[in-house]
Amino acid sequence: MNRLHCVYNELLARAFPLAAFLLIGLIPIGSAVAQGQVGSVNPRIEQVKRLMARYDETPLVTPYGWVIVGNKHGRDGHRRGIVALDGTKLLPVKYDYIIPQRNCRLVVVVKGSRMGILNSQLQWLLPMEYDCGNMAEEDGNETLFVDGMLSVKKGGKHGLIDTNGNWLRPCLYDHGLRPISDKLIATDSSVNEYAVRAGIINYAGDTILPFQYSGFGSICDGRGCVTRGDRLGYIDQNGRIAIPIQYETRISYSFCHGLVPVPGKDENGNDKWGVIDTLGRVVVPFAYDLIHDNGPSGLFYASKGRGLQGEGAINRKNEVVVPFEYAVRNDESSDRIAFKNFTMSQLLTVQAQPTDVYDTLGNLVAQYEDWDGGLGSQATMIAVKKDGLWGFLDSTFRMIIPCQYPSASSLGDYGIVELGNGNNALVDSRGDTLAQGPFHYLYSAGMGLYRVSSGPNRYQQELEGYVDSSGNHTFTPQQWHQLHLWWKER
Repeated sequence: MNRLHCVYNELLARAFPLAAFLLIGLIPIGSAVAQGQVGSVNPRIEQVKRLMARYDETPLVTPYGWVIVGNKHGRDGHRRGIVALDGTKLLPVKYDYIIPQRNCRLVVVVKGSRMGILNSQLQWLLPMEYDCGNMAEEDGNETLFVDGMLSVKKGGKHGLIDTNGNWLRPCLYDHGLRPISDKLIATDSSVNEYAVRAGIINYAGDTILPFQYSGFGSICDGRGCVTRGDRLGYIDQNGRIAIPIQYETRISYSFCHGLVPVPGKDENGNDKWGVIDTLGRVVVPFAYDLIHDNGPSGLFYASKGRGLQGEGAINRKNEVVVPFEYAVRNDESSDRIAFKNFTMSQLLTVQAQPTDVYDTLGNLVAQYEDWDGGLGSQATMIAVKKDGLWGFLDSTFRMIIPCQYPSASSLGDYGIVELGNGNNALVDSRGDTLAQGPFHYLYSAGMGLYRVSSGPNRYQQELEGYVDSSGNHTFTPQQWHQLHLWWKER
């Protein structure tokens, strides 16, 4: 079997926290399981079946006790609404988008050029009277609230609300509002990146920095990026200019561990990167083609020489910790950093990408034939390959499941592995098999149900449905048979 790659649907797979996953066993087509008769009948599965028969779009089950439904071919085009599991209508099927937020218990509702916000009890927090802007785009809008706040627009003016519907600033501003600290709010310049119309206010509405700047970054380590035209500098936590606006805005980073990479010139006038501290003093000279922001390890991922074999890492003393011979930094923890080494041919053909792991002193502590970090530094299970078999590391890069599987992939807090009998299985950090079977895309939907689907078949079609932890599912016998065909063809 080729290495398993789990691809999330951009809206559905991120709509709720990645809490649990399920795979169902590979079972003969003529068995009771194939007919949906596993143990006692789950009434919720039967209710979802009826909803799937009633609406064109596969329902989106939520953890809140209600379901988003939709008709793709209605008289007014694609419309969505909300119903209870028993089919009782809670919100009419007349809206363009209904988008549950991943980082709070709220739902953004869009119809035409207007938007509103519901809470999880389907009470209107914000009526359908506000301009939707780019909220009309379905994908990527499940985290609209930043630090519990959202900039909204009405009558051409912007304001700021929190997740309880409290107005932090009324709709009085020409541009969007974005909190950059617990004291300061930045107004975004929406004309273009070099426009000078952004400023900073406090939560009382007092102007801290006049509306003469291009943009602001969030404040970290007491410093936040400020840009004006094609130059950048840094403000302090009170909104005052702390580091002059003098650096080119090629890329802007936030301070971390009291340091930040900035672009500049070397002694010969060539474009290079260095590192400064919170007082603007140069800590690492301008000698690198690129320096990325430092992460949990405190090391800087740097580039010396262009191409796929010129990446390495330095510390704050400008000492080389990882030699400049890798293609890309992979993941890092507080005391480990992993680098991949591969050619362009390996990258384009999805071949194995050997990975070396170093400690913060530069000691090579582990080597793997391949690496799948899943959700990067957020993953608590990282799939690695050694001696031809796959196992898992935790977020500190310590082995928690020995390399024993033919194939594996990380799903953040869970892992997908290939079993010797040809099935895929879901495992937890202890290595316990939670479930197994032919499904490819899967996540916890809530109410004890799990949304699953096959990968695309030869006709680029996918089968979507729901299962429970006992094996009951919403698929018809014919669909169940097609799932097995997909499994064989994949």
